[in-house]
Parts: sequence; C-alpha cells; structure tokens
Amino acid sequence: MTGVPWLVPTPRPGGITGETRRALGPLATLVEDPRVNDVFVLGGGQVYVDTGSGTYIAEGLHLSATHALDIARGLIESGGRHGDEAQPLVDVSLEGGLRVHVTLPPVATQLRLEDEVFLQARYASLGGDVEGVSEEGDLLCVEAHHTLDRGLWALDPLELSARSCALNPIPPSREG
Repeated sequence: MTGVPWLVPTPRPGGITGETRRALGPLATLVEDPRVNDVFVLGGGQVYVDTGSGTYIAEGLHLSATHALDIARGLIESGGRHGDEAQPLVDVSLEGGLRVHVTLPPVATQLRLEDEVFLQARYASLGGDVEGVSEEGDLLCVEAHHTLDRGLWALDPLELSARSCALNPIPPSREG
C-alpha cells in the first residue's frame, strides 16, 4: 500500500537493487512506481510525491525524524558517500537511476527555523496572536534563535537565527 490511493504499484523499468529497496524502507513502493518522478521527505516526517503533473502528500505515510534520518543516511552510504553535521549537503547517484539529495542539520535546522518565523509573521499579519512580534512601520516582524549544542556542536555551539516580516494589514496611523 502506497498511502497514495491513485497509485497502484507497478515496477519501475530497470528496477532498483535489493540493497536500495531495503534502504528506502517504506518509501520503496513510491520510488518503484514509474509515474512518480520525485519523493520528498520533509523534516517533520511528511512524505510527498511528484508525478510531473502535481505534487501530492502520501497520505497515511509519515516518518519519524529518526526514521527519516536513518533512511537518508542509509541511501547516502549505499551510494558510497557520507553525510553528517560537518557535511550536511549530500547528493548521490544510486543504481537504477535514482538521485538522492539530502540536507541535514545544521542547514536543515536553519531552513526549518526560517520557515517557522515566516509562517509566524504571516499568521501575525492575519491577526493571529504570535509571541514576540514587533511592529516596524508597516511591517510585523518575528525573530527566532536556536542553538545547536549537541553532537559535533557540543564543543563549539552554533547560534542560528532567522527573521521574517509581513505587511501589517492595519499599519500604525501616520501623523502629519
């Protein structure tokens, strides 16, 4: 079962190796379908497929952050590469024509932080209650900080920050 109701598993021409199938785990059925061009796993565990005529969530398929990371590392290693905090961006080609692109912390953490503040600023601009929002002229701005201090970063913590602003629908009155 793929989790995507309209996908009926049919083998991809050329197929993938047993090693790759094992490394893909629950994503193997999606990857093997010839109608699927891309499979995306986001940091929160959501899985999406792109068919060339749209991107769809793979309903019923959700991966924990640990499982997603294990799959990513397994795929990278099966392609003879290594990815970790020191090498957070990895591309590898696998047998069967598969390309794997992985973004690991700290880059992935920074991107997630930027997404969060963007969404918070947008929510504030729609009248939502967001902690720490500041008014700056016609803008509502949100800033967030995160410290990486585990693993490689325990010796030299890395401070991440992100800031995003959205138009204030009710800008402060202008005097004059």
